[in-house]
Formats: sequence, C-alpha cells, structure tokens
Amino acid sequence: MCTESHSRVSIADYLGQSGVVVTSSGNQMRVASQHRWAEPLDSSIRLFLRDAITAERGYPIYADTSQRLSWDYQIDIRIDEWHGSLDGDLVGRYQYG
Repeated sequence: MCTESHSRVSIADYLGQSGVVVTSSGNQMRVASQHRWAEPLDSSIRLFLRDAITAERGYPIYADTSQRLSWDYQIDIRIDEWHGSLDGDLVGRYQYG
C-alpha cells in the first residue's frame, strides 16, 4: 500500500488570526469580534482534510510532517480565501499540488 499525505496547508495572511473573517455590506471584509476559531485555521484544516480523505479512501492519510521522508505522495494545499458572509454563506478558494 502506498503512503499518501498532505504535508503543508498554508493560508492567506488575512486568515492567520483568531477571529473569523466575514464579509459585510459592500463586500467589506472584517474580523468578527465575537466569533473565534477554536484553533489555528491551518492546523484545523489539515486535520479535517486528513480525516475526510481517510474516510473517503478507506485507508490512512497522514498529516504528521515528521514522517515526511517515508511518504510516497504528498499534497501541499494553499487556502487563498476562506471567509463567511453575514447571511451564512462560505467563500473558499484554494490551490493544491
């Protein structure tokens, strides 16, 4: 069995804060003052993807970068946009490779 992983999840600079970013009227982005991420967004996305891809594939996908040299394949992910609206919609744009 081959070893698959996603080794790096990087996020746009504006997402690297504890508050959830939302768009308000006029497409203005702001950090919500009462809504916070429970953990750093890049870490939680990496762990979410590990669990979701493992469930889809039926075998483990790894996210522990200390094991990087033993992986057969790895995917790097870049989150360019990840914010919500006051209406509850989500805007997400990402790259992988």
